[in-house]
Amino acid sequence: MFNFEIDLVEFFKKNIDSLFDIKIYQEEVPFFSRNIDLVLIDKDNNLISIEFKLNNIQSVLAQSLKCLLCSDFVYVCLPKRNLRKKTIEEFEKNGIGIILVDNNVNVFKEAKKSPKSYLKNKLKVYL
Repeated sequence: MFNFEIDLVEFFKKNIDSLFDIKIYQEEVPFFSRNIDLVLIDKDNNLISIEFKLNNIQSVLAQSLKCLLCSDFVYVCLPKRNLRKKTIEEFEKNGIGIILVDNNVNVFKEAKKSPKSYLKNKLKVYL
């Protein structure tokens, strides 16, 4: 269904209002030496980071762990076909939420509030 990560991102953006009550969002937000795929602020002023990945799920785990330093909540967005039990356990253990995409977009696992989000003001300047 998705050939490129950008296809996944675009499909997600078309459905974003069904998942989050957002004030604002921005793509490719700089954070140290990399960019966070999508950052949004919801109606409660929570800063939420979302990383998208079609393949190489281990790399999105590493990326999302870094996002915990600058976000209240962190999610990964994956095609439903790529979800494995071990993947679910790793994300749950670290408080990272999972959004699955197939013909629609659903929050499979809610993210837990990050206790490490002391750098979130660094991201807010980009929103």
